[in-house]
Amino acid sequence: RTEWPLVPRWRAGLVSTSARLVIAGKEVGTAVPWDDKMRLHVWVAGELPAEVFALRESMSTGRQQLAIAAHETFVGMWSIDEISTNVATSVSTAMSTFVCYVPRYEGVAFSPLQFDIDFDFEDSPNPTIVPRGSPPSLEPSVRIAPTLHFFARTTLMMIDQVDTVLQNFRADALVELRLRGLASYPNEAHVTQLLGQYGMRPDMLDFLNVSEFQMGPERWQVFGKSFVPGLQDYILKIRAKATFLEPFELQNFPFDVQPVGVVVTAQCPVTRVEIVPNLEYVSKFLSTSFALGAVFDLPFGSEVQAKSSTSAPAESSAGLTYSRIAFSVSLSRRHNYFVNNIILPLGSVTLLCPLSAASKPDGSRMGTGDRLAYAVTLMLTAVAYKLVISSSVPQVSYLTMVETYTLVCFGFMWVNLLESALWPAFGYVLVDSEVVERISEWWYALGFVFAFALYNLHFRLAGALRTGEARGTLRTIRRQWQHDRVQSRSYGMLTAALASRREGCALQPELVPPSDAIAGRSRAFRWTPGGNLSNKIKKDQAGCSRSN
Repeated sequence: RTEWPLVPRWRAGLVSTSARLVIAGKEVGTAVPWDDKMRLHVWVAGELPAEVFALRESMSTGRQQLAIAAHETFVGMWSIDEISTNVATSVSTAMSTFVCYVPRYEGVAFSPLQFDIDFDFEDSPNPTIVPRGSPPSLEPSVRIAPTLHFFARTTLMMIDQVDTVLQNFRADALVELRLRGLASYPNEAHVTQLLGQYGMRPDMLDFLNVSEFQMGPERWQVFGKSFVPGLQDYILKIRAKATFLEPFELQNFPFDVQPVGVVVTAQCPVTRVEIVPNLEYVSKFLSTSFALGAVFDLPFGSEVQAKSSTSAPAESSAGLTYSRIAFSVSLSRRHNYFVNNIILPLGSVTLLCPLSAASKPDGSRMGTGDRLAYAVTLMLTAVAYKLVISSSVPQVSYLTMVETYTLVCFGFMWVNLLESALWPAFGYVLVDSEVVERISEWWYALGFVFAFALYNLHFRLAGALRTGEARGTLRTIRRQWQHDRVQSRSYGMLTAALASRREGCALQPELVPPSDAIAGRSRAFRWTPGGNLSNKIKKDQAGCSRSN
């Protein structure tokens, strides 16, 4: 998800007297008040990987942080100011120096954190808060601070308004952002301190595409049981009822399929905080509370798709990139209202145009003035009707399908207007002092009706085709999302199977994949990723049986 090189596994041991507070080049102890010139100097044995310097050169990553673990005084995250490396010689070893900013603290002495941080806890995707001195064998070490990963999902309680003209919708959304494996014990103050070290607060996670809040946002935090044995997840929840902006793709209106989405962003650079989808507990839309069922269909039911991304550096005045995640529900418009109230009336008015070829009671054709009056009246009727319905169609700079249909109707009316004006001059010939039609004008009327009927057939087929294409694109995105979800669940199954082997090889029934909810069928499915999960589990079971 990131384009710059990351070195999360790089670590190095601290040398003796490896971390000191320095003010203006002079070493000081910890019993001094904070000073804006105070820096923490950290000495690390060995040369640094080239990727560390590459990270420093990328402006979009933000200021890098140095993570120190198991140190008696300076555990935590420190923003890096300078990095230097001394090359090894025959009489000295290589040494690297980090100069870090010291955050402001109150009082007359620097106070260390009351907890330690384990960056290598088994299966934990985040650094883990552990008690001081736990485990006792933990050696002091440094590394580039790893990214905090928020696993996000949402429950859309309600969507009760979709405004196609203003391109927004109103929804009630509950978003859960889970920091997995963040702590070995529940302590709100310690978690707040760790987030503060990253420059992060819970209120820095917010909705991005809100134009107006009707309720909230309400925020609260809880601890929950983690997938990682022995650890606690820290869960942040945000709920709001708001009007969300959504740039609709309306070229196919009213035969369009729209994904409407809620976007959540972290106001912290992506190298510090990243939001990823929670694929184990998927997002849901409470479709039973969908109040717009007469206007929109739900082609994929209550499924909510989650997609993470990053902002462009140009969106930030500092050139930084930020993580965000979009939760979207697919809505397929029920087009009958627009067909019945826009397309059919305009089509009916257009079909009246060739009646200018009708004859008078005495068998003669209408005069040029009457024909033009009739054609202009029909056109003015269509113009007036278009003004009436203008508030019901999207106000966008490009043509939608319904506007294209309207313009084609006006084109047919212009053809009829020109025919009404020119037919008396070119459609008749003088034979023996008697005016005779070159060809019956009813052939023109028949051709007009046939051409307009062909266009209407083309319009309806094009609408169905474009709807199918839009649904096909969404199905492709949906299949990829479901593939990622199954892969994530299968990885969890494999982890559980290996753990079960260690405990005696008793695979539990819940490790068997459930019915194929993805394809909407009731048959059992077997999914094998690139590593062939089923074979791995079978081999693991076979090995366990032999050992038993």
